[in-house]
Amino acid sequence: MERMLRDLRSDIEMKSNITDNEFDSFVRRAAVTVTTGKELDWNFRNSFDFVFAAITTIGYGYITPKTSLGQGITIVTCLFGIPISMLAFKTAGELISSLLRYLIIKAETVLLKRGEPKHVKKKTFLAASALAVALHISFATSSTYREGWSFITSLYAWFTTFTTIGFGDYVPFVAPQIKLDQEKASEDAMIVPSLIAVIPWMVGFSVTSCLLNCIVDSLDDIRDFRNDYFSCWSNLVSKMKMLLCGGCKSYSMTEGRGEDHHSSHENNQVASL
Repeated sequence: MERMLRDLRSDIEMKSNITDNEFDSFVRRAAVTVTTGKELDWNFRNSFDFVFAAITTIGYGYITPKTSLGQGITIVTCLFGIPISMLAFKTAGELISSLLRYLIIKAETVLLKRGEPKHVKKKTFLAASALAVALHISFATSSTYREGWSFITSLYAWFTTFTTIGFGDYVPFVAPQIKLDQEKASEDAMIVPSLIAVIPWMVGFSVTSCLLNCIVDSLDDIRDFRNDYFSCWSNLVSKMKMLLCGGCKSYSMTEGRGEDHHSSHENNQVASL
């Protein structure tokens, strides 16, 4: 940063007579102008996005309260809003998990003509994982056309969103939002786009909650698999030890028999003499 400022200072001094104080004032005013130009106005849509990002714990950070009153209201809103949103997403995830389990059972019993389905929890987890991957790919593909990002950048943006990491360096739907603010669109015209833009987040959070519910439901199976894995390894190690020890014993017994046979042969020769 300092090197860039030095280079800029030298370039400006070569083209115009400017003092250090004038240059510092110019840099400060330019920084304030650029920062203010990137900030969004507190209209209905931006306020709605701020509250949604706060109560869902995403916390992108591109819209923040500046006053003490706004910060206090944010604390109170999150204290009540975060538990409600977490409960809502947990319920939605359980509904999706139950729906996937029902579809798996019906597919095996009706379409495949099987009896009682087996490993339903594992199959539900795999179905939820496939659904989450499909959502990430579809939303990332749409962001490549809507936002102009690369596919990896779009995938990164949606992954940090659905996992509530929320770095804030890439936020979906912000570029059209800034464009609407620059065009000074009416708040009535922004209500419908705001509600529509929430749908991908709601779906993604519900599927992520479904995936977490499947992991929790499969903890017993995972624990049993771990126990079977360690018991299998312990049995394998014990059998290896038995084989190795048995080989050593057989080798020692064979060697002992050879020595006995050799000594008896010598004793017979002495007796004959």
